[in-house]
Amino acid sequence: MKPKLIKNNHDYEMALKHVESLMDAPESTAINEEIEVFTSLISSYEEKAFSVDLPDPIDTILFAMDQGSLTRKDLIPILGSQETVSEILDRKRPLNRSMTRKLYEKLHI
Repeated sequence: MKPKLIKNNHDYEMALKHVESLMDAPESTAINEEIEVFTSLISSYEEKAFSVDLPDPIDTILFAMDQGSLTRKDLIPILGSQETVSEILDRKRPLNRSMTRKLYEKLHI
């Protein structure tokens, strides 16, 4: 199979099958290079076709609170004050770098 840009699911499936067939071939420099070319093409297509957006930070905090049975009061030592916690969770105030670092350290998010 000749390498080409993967533009649709059919091309993607064909490229996957081709790489699979190359894996069963005797190892050689040419085979290794062909595998590298096709895996690069496959990765490029997957990044575009199957991209996953990063979760919303506030939704992530709310999820962590739900999973850990935490209340807004539990976030005060992390985010500062009750008012700050409310403003952040109500999306009226952005998280700053210090808050983000503390959330990572304390809640692992």
